Amino acid sequence: GNLDGANSSAKFSDPYDVGIDGSGNLFVADLLNSSIREISGGQVTTPAGGKNTGYREGTSTIAWFNQPTGVAFYNGDVYVADHANHRIRKIKIIQ
Repeated sequence: GNLDGANSSAKFSDPYDVGIDGSGNLFVADLLNSSIREISGGQVTTPAGGKNTGYREGTSTIAWFNQPTGVAFYNGDVYVADHANHRIRKIKIIQ
């Protein structure tokens, strides 16, 4: 599924990898939803990708991914392994 909301009602479709940012928020590479999901304060949101599958640069949900399989943090930046696009992408999460 694909549903943001409270931890108990949120739905994912093949969550593949997780990473934790410097503030303790959990980020999930949601493979089949082609999105990066955030779990913070008991809520799940989609701060990047998720509207379409493919490749498009941009911030937040303007960006498109194609089966992200990894998420990592380095020096305050977020990196995503965008599997089917054969790219490592640096993204900016706008909150």
